Amino acid sequence: MTNRVSRRTALDRTIGTRATLLEEGVTNQVPPAEVTDRVLTEAIVASADVPPHDRATMDGYAFAAADGYPLRVVGDIGAEGEPPKIETGEAIRIATGASLPDRADAVLERERAELEEENGETTLSGPSVEPGRNVFRRGTTAKRDETLFSAGDRLTPPDSGLLADIGVADVPVREPFSVRILGTGTELVEGRQPDRDSPMLANLVASWGHERQVVAPVPDEPDAVRDTIAEHAAASDVLLTSGGTGGGARDHVRSALADLGEIVVDGIDARPGSHVRVVTLPDHDAVAVALPGKPVAAFLSAISVCRALLTAETAEPTERARLGCDLAVPDREAEFVVPVEHRGDELVPLGHADSSVPIYGERFSPRILADCARVLEMDGYLRVRESLDVGETVRFVPTEVVT
Repeated sequence: MTNRVSRRTALDRTIGTRATLLEEGVTNQVPPAEVTDRVLTEAIVASADVPPHDRATMDGYAFAAADGYPLRVVGDIGAEGEPPKIETGEAIRIATGASLPDRADAVLERERAELEEENGETTLSGPSVEPGRNVFRRGTTAKRDETLFSAGDRLTPPDSGLLADIGVADVPVREPFSVRILGTGTELVEGRQPDRDSPMLANLVASWGHERQVVAPVPDEPDAVRDTIAEHAAASDVLLTSGGTGGGARDHVRSALADLGEIVVDGIDARPGSHVRVVTLPDHDAVAVALPGKPVAAFLSAISVCRALLTAETAEPTERARLGCDLAVPDREAEFVVPVEHRGDELVPLGHADSSVPIYGERFSPRILADCARVLEMDGYLRVRESLDVGETVRFVPTEVVT
């Protein structure tokens, strides 16, 4: 007997399970160039204002905007120099990126400057400028003691630029999780059916920034399933299994996991992909996620649960599009996850009679769709609870934003 919960509840429970993994994880320090997909162990706080001075964003002349023309040009400064002092009525030639003198609050572009030379002095005139013109203010990037990243944040490629700019040479991060991927099923062991799930799951894990290893499948035998799960859980942080999660006579994964640990999520109210389990294995300091064996169900349930466990990301960014055909869903209380393809500026449900992979006719059938690996080529998916009409504007999740 299972106790399916909403996807929101499953995500909350999974994030709590992730916190336990992080507490037990190995930490390290890496340079900004190596931070992508790493998780911070400590908050990053700016030690000083960045930039430390107002800077010029154009080559030109720096001065106090309130002084008025003409101004006496008293020197110049490059991007590497320390700014000299200027007095009332004075200006200084300045290069892009150079720090402004204390009194200066504006930069007149070089091409707009009007210069006159007389008796060895240069005077500057030009159009009026307002304070702040062509100036990048002190502390714009970061202010002293400002928290820029929190412990637990997952870092992205753009973050490396900010870390370098604020002078963080060693970034405190957790080592990637060690993830093993185990297919179940006698048909896989005997080679009567290819393992369609493990390669896909391995690449998902890699895209989420963790180490992965596909291990040999296990046959549908209760003792073998239990012993193999225990073996690989002991050697990894996270174990992903596929197959054997239903209630059939040959489905032994759930009972094996229940014997070995505590079931945190025992199915979710989403189809396909409802037969997913999240289990803590305290004797092995690991977490197991059991996914259904059909490839589309395995993929969508991995997106729903494993993504949160491995990345802490639960939001699914969406885009708007028009529906290119009617979408009828079964008359039952459930969240239906509908793979879609782009057709011009419209979306068509994959599997629908009007799609490039016609499988179920007019009414969405998660059970039939779940078994077709061709559907993994989806452009995205909808989450719906009721039927939709052709031409409706819908929000869909592009596949690339969650993988």
